Amino acid sequence: MYNDPIDPYKIKVYEIFREQIFSEDFSINRRVYAAIITQIVFISLWMYARSHPDFHPQGNIPLFLAIAQALAALLAFIAIVSGFLEIRQSKRRYRKHYASATDALITPVIVTSSRVHTLSHIVAVTTPIVFLLLSLFFVYRSL
Repeated sequence: MYNDPIDPYKIKVYEIFREQIFSEDFSINRRVYAAIITQIVFISLWMYARSHPDFHPQGNIPLFLAIAQALAALLAFIAIVSGFLEIRQSKRRYRKHYASATDALITPVIVTSSRVHTLSHIVAVTTPIVFLLLSLFFVYRSL
């Protein structure tokens, strides 16, 4: 059993890393929400522009909106993946520099996640990919 006295420095370092990882996870959630809202706005604008061609007789506003939607989806994908890479790097840094073999009781709390949480990460990554594919379809329809 683990009977060694708990080092307050290790607890503080663990708390800092845990807070950093949790805040990055919440940041990823906010990025996904922002991507969904942005894509809804772009889809609405594209559909409105397609149904009212008299507002843009010489320009191709639907094509511009579809390209802007694709860029927004690509940037959202990059932002979400970079958040996951930051979490991964923080976990590695913690295990490499601060967690010892005797810290096996607290290390899994910061390193592992549940299946539902893992599925939410998969959904967070696939959401901008789906929107990117949808925006490419809108580009095709606008040509």
